Amino acid sequence: MNNRRLIQEWLLGVRIMSIAHERLSERYSRRHLHLGWPTIIFTAAASTTILVNLSNNVPNLVRYIACCLGFIAVTFASLQTFFGFSSLSQKHKTARDRFSNLRREMETILTKQSSEKELEVLIEKIREKWSIIQADSPNVPQAIHDSARAKLIEELKKRVAQKCNKPKIQST
Repeated sequence: MNNRRLIQEWLLGVRIMSIAHERLSERYSRRHLHLGWPTIIFTAAASTTILVNLSNNVPNLVRYIACCLGFIAVTFASLQTFFGFSSLSQKHKTARDRFSNLRREMETILTKQSSEKELEVLIEKIREKWSIIQADSPNVPQAIHDSARAKLIEELKKRVAQKCNKPKIQST
């Protein structure tokens, strides 16, 4: 396999990782929100109920509801802290950005006319950068990697189909 072909193959892998980290970032961001909104609602409801409980004429049922709401709010806040979805989302965004930068660098290399010797040096630099990015990035589950790969394949098929279906300009 020649060096240009190797860079093209690696480019696909880098694009897959960029897509996978984007998906995971979005997933964890949604999960953070799904835990965040109930936390806010239950905390507000518990606080309001506790303020109402300050009066002595409050039925026991209302006091029980206040305790339950408080417990639920604390549980949601604890889950949000324990899972750290916001932090995970940010780590995947950072990984996505780093893979995207590497992808653009590789695309730029492919547009230039370089000798095989120059390409060998560039390949080693790419290998080093990719290894560092991969080591610093959070793991990507296989299912997410596979779906990112499928998405990329679908995008590439569409591009090929568009190129094949373009009408050819005939010169007169």
